[in-house]
Amino acid sequence: MREAFGLSDELKVMVAIAIGYEGDISTLSEKHQRTSHAARERKALEEIVGFNRPITEDHE
Repeated sequence: MREAFGLSDELKVMVAIAIGYEGDISTLSEKHQRTSHAARERKALEEIVGFNRPITEDHE
């Protein structure tokens, strides 16, 4: 990622977001098809979003 975006070692990548359209699921392996259809488990917003507070290691 550093090379692709020209990031120096002083920077710490905190978030990466993929944007696009979902492709044809039949092109995936069976394992990845199951993963794609599986129920999603999401963290509560309070665990991942904050304003004016430090990000702590226990939220990784």
